[in-house]
Amino acid sequence: MKTNTRRFAVAAAAFLAFAAPSAFAARGDIVVYNNSDTPIAPYFKFDCLNTGWIFFGGIGGNGFFAWNDLVPDGCMVHFTYTIAGGPPPADPVKGTLRTQFTFDSEAVQVIGIGTDVLARELEGPGETGR
Repeated sequence: MKTNTRRFAVAAAAFLAFAAPSAFAARGDIVVYNNSDTPIAPYFKFDCLNTGWIFFGGIGGNGFFAWNDLVPDGCMVHFTYTIAGGPPPADPVKGTLRTQFTFDSEAVQVIGIGTDVLARELEGPGETGR
């Protein structure tokens, strides 16, 4: 019984994590889900703005946050994180880079931390041919 309850909780958490983007995120958003129990400190770096790592506040355990209009289309976005309260990340050459992508204002970029999740994209209302 305990195993079934745990499986249900994991399935429910995964569902809520991916239900949230459709409910809260808009095109051009970058959404970070912290599906671990540990609070994290997210950092971004933008090639087009020639920035170092920029701290974007904390994300609590099992929480999420979204940012929009960060950079222009085509900008390379680098993302990493540390445990909240820890030191800022070192240079990504030393192994701290977690992911990177080219920003597209017509898409929602979703970053998941702390769990393996299978995501499926479906046609939206009025769309065909995906």
